[in-house]
Amino acid sequence: MYKLGVPLHLSKEGNIVIKAYNIPTIGDDVVDSKMKKIGIVVDIIGPTKSPYVLVKPTGKEGQDVVKKGGSVYGIAPQRRMRFR
Repeated sequence: MYKLGVPLHLSKEGNIVIKAYNIPTIGDDVVDSKMKKIGIVVDIIGPTKSPYVLVKPTGKEGQDVVKKGGSVYGIAPQRRMRFR
């Protein structure tokens, strides 16, 4: 788990725009401080020095996080190890 950033607003498409502190991988889960899943990272936009992350919300929790403010966190899915 890592601190992803601060949610700013909802885009016209309904995605949550987050000012990123750490750069995630597309497909990472996004949770709030209470570990409730709010969405999945779908895109990373903006300049490399100060990127923004687009998160597709999974339900009403995503909209609530934008209203409350605060930080959101990313959880990388477990990767499978390949043995040969």
